[in-house]
Formats: sequence, C-alpha cells, structure tokens
Amino acid sequence: MDITLKYHALVILQAIEVFGASAISAQILRPFFLTLESLVFMTFPSMQPGESARMVIYEFVTVNGQIPGPTIFADWGDEVVINVYSNLTEVLDEIRGEYHPASPLSFHWHGINQRNTNENDGVPSLTQCPISPESTFTYRWRATQHGTAWYHSHIETQA
Repeated sequence: MDITLKYHALVILQAIEVFGASAISAQILRPFFLTLESLVFMTFPSMQPGESARMVIYEFVTVNGQIPGPTIFADWGDEVVINVYSNLTEVLDEIRGEYHPASPLSFHWHGINQRNTNENDGVPSLTQCPISPESTFTYRWRATQHGTAWYHSHIETQA
C-alpha cells in the first residue's frame, strides 16, 4: 500500500464579531480560552482500475477541537482577553514521513485596532515572540470598533 503524507500548515480563518453599544462606559471583561491541538485524518482516495490502494494522511491544527476556530464575540468597549495554549508537541513532516517538534506560532488579528496594544497584533518576531509548544500567550485589547474581523495564525517567522 502506498502512503502519501500531507502536512497542512496552520491557517485558521475565523470571525471576531464586535457589536455596537450605546456607551463605551459599559465595559465588560470578555475572556476566551483557545487550545491548539493536532488532528490527523486518513483517507483512501478513489482509485482507477488497476491501481493499488493508497492512503493519504492529512494533519490539521484545530482550535478547541474545531476547524475553523470559534467565533469571538464582544461589544464595543469591552476588554477582550484571549488566552492561547499551544498543545502542539510535534507535527508530521510530509517529506520524510516522520514527526518533528512543532514550530512556535502566533495569532494575527485582522481588523482589530491595536492602538496602544501593538504587542498583541500577533506577528511573530515583529510584534511578539511566537508561542512555543506547550506554552501560553495572552492577547489583550479593547474592542474600539464594531463589525466583523478575523484571525489566523503565523508560524515561525511567517510575517
């Protein structure tokens, strides 16, 4: 049996919803907890007549066990605190077909005004040190605009 290994780099696209409020003075602390874990998916693609069976293995990184990650909801003026724990210890190397230590990563927040909180923007080695495997990082900012934004990851120096 032929085995094909595919490692999918962590790319999480998910919404951050910020709703308008009548006054910024009604600020609430909104804590969120995100855990990154690996998910391995095996499949047998359809074969042509005469082909031998082959298995394809995909590895994904999930947030709280789901793809895409959970939506983060907040009201205008709320203080958003997102605790990210990387439970990744090793990842699949598609070339060699073996596991190696997981790379550090970060979350980047598109559409979030980072006024006075630039260190929470999530660009590794530019605005923050990446989150090492089996480590936690806390992002914190105030929701100062309403609408829909999104977040995704950066791995190592992928700026």
